[in-house]
Amino acid sequence: MSDFSFMQVWQYTNYMIELLLGELVFLFFVPKRKMFALRLSLSILCCLVISYFSYLLIYQMDMTSPYTSVLRFLLLLVLIFVSMAAMYISFDIPLVALLSSCSGGVALQHIGYHVYRLFALNEGLKTFNPPHGLELIIVIVVYLLFFFTMGFYLKKQKHYENYDPRLIIISSIIILICIGITRFYQRALIFDNLYYTVAGSLYAITCCFLSLFIMFFLNKFIQVSAESQTRKKLFEDTKRQYELRKENIDILNIKFHDLKHQILALENKISKEEIDNIKKNLDIYDGMYQTGIDGLDTILNEKSLTCIAKNISMTFMGDAQVLSFMSPVDIFSLFGNALDNSIEAVDKIEQSSKRCISIIMEEKGDFIYINTINFTSEHPIIKDGLPETTKKVDPGYHGYGMRSIQQIAEKYEGGIHVSLKDDIFILSIYLLKPHQE
Repeated sequence: MSDFSFMQVWQYTNYMIELLLGELVFLFFVPKRKMFALRLSLSILCCLVISYFSYLLIYQMDMTSPYTSVLRFLLLLVLIFVSMAAMYISFDIPLVALLSSCSGGVALQHIGYHVYRLFALNEGLKTFNPPHGLELIIVIVVYLLFFFTMGFYLKKQKHYENYDPRLIIISSIIILICIGITRFYQRALIFDNLYYTVAGSLYAITCCFLSLFIMFFLNKFIQVSAESQTRKKLFEDTKRQYELRKENIDILNIKFHDLKHQILALENKISKEEIDNIKKNLDIYDGMYQTGIDGLDTILNEKSLTCIAKNISMTFMGDAQVLSFMSPVDIFSLFGNALDNSIEAVDKIEQSSKRCISIIMEEKGDFIYINTINFTSEHPIIKDGLPETTKKVDPGYHGYGMRSIQQIAEKYEGGIHVSLKDDIFILSIYLLKPHQE
């Protein structure tokens, strides 16, 4: 093939090559379809053939005509959709997620090209040989920078699973409008004006950067903000629940002691059988927890009564005083969420010998370990190190129980670990003991 033929092929396919490489920056880590290598190879080959013959047709037209500029932009849209089809054939992700990745590739190509235009203003680089070599080098460098920064970030965030279709559509439209404006602007034949060139390239780069931010980062920021507001509301709700339930438990304790004295006065007035039956019922309250830690006593006593009503055995072992450095609300929330999950799981089990929950607390070195152990009839899905909730009620707080436990543990420089073996679910919470002054 002659030099002219090679340059012609490159001229008619370089946009498609850069576009496909840009899209692969965002799609490199996403799930792939079967026979991926064959699918991708054939798809790329088809894209290059379509690109070559499309530009071959366009360049035979009058390049000074405004209609040609419109046709060139329409051709650009066609090539973008062709590249999307190629990626859809090769990668196994939802169509909207694919749109975000391909739109990101379009924006990245546009950024790379306009970075090249800025570098090309340097007199020393205008004689670079071959002419398109500088563009290819600069575009590849830009792609690599994005791949090792944004690409790995998106891999960690699993952007193809967590996305907002509205933001993707808005960003894609902004990108296409930006490209359309800069394409028509380039047809104005004002390349010799340094200020126009710099302003146009900076405009294109800025628009594409903002679009990428909206598409891939704004959704995450919105989610984080919403979760923060939800956690704040949950904390306030938990605080109110703690205060109310502590008050209820205190009233219950007073009534319990009053009843004990009243029973003594009734011993000679009603039968022994009736007295024994009353005492048996009151024994439930006589066994209430008195650990000396307000938040723990409140939640253990409340959940103990729930377990009794559901015929679930609940036991607590450990020295509660090691938790004295924690706030009562944090203790209430930590144990409350852990026991709620355990009670929900055990309540689905019919075998009476497995309807039990154990809470074991111990000190090991610099850490305090709280293990909640219970049987389960279901094997929960572990996602991001946490079991997914099965609760159907209160959708506004869906899934925040275990996250709340994790957040409280991290607040005290600790963490959580979940394990499941032989139908036994274990939630391990560890907290760093405060250093003694």
